[in-house]
Amino acid sequence: MATVRTRKSEFAVATETIGFLVWSAARSYSRHFAARIARHGITLGVWPVLRALAETPGLTQRDLSLQTGMKGPTIVDLVVQLEEKKLVRRVRNTEDRRKASLFLTERGQSVFAAALPDIAAVHKLAVAGMSRRDQDLLRTLLQRVHTNIRGA
Repeated sequence: MATVRTRKSEFAVATETIGFLVWSAARSYSRHFAARIARHGITLGVWPVLRALAETPGLTQRDLSLQTGMKGPTIVDLVVQLEEKKLVRRVRNTEDRRKASLFLTERGQSVFAAALPDIAAVHKLAVAGMSRRDQDLLRTLLQRVHTNIRGA
């Protein structure tokens, strides 16, 4: 009986493909991340908004959408949730009354600051055993994958 020879492909073992590894790593990271920040009453979905407003106070919803990569309607819903939790407040823009600038409240700043050690712990877990150089390389390669996929 003749044996059919197949060329060894980079897709031969599904669990070794870049796509699977990125998905699996992101899923594991997200689960740990979500569990840690849940202790502070926040979800994975609102974290990018809190972080963006902590780093750049006064963003409009449109600017927040651009900075986080989230769609406008998603930002609207998240801002409403954060307002209801008293973590974010809107301030009318003095130059353009149609716009509102978004700021973390004192409570929002406290929750953000309290979550940072948990974020650092998840990061530390994720990069355990990696040198700074390896971490930089991983960051560069993941950014390249993201840019390639986004640009397609």
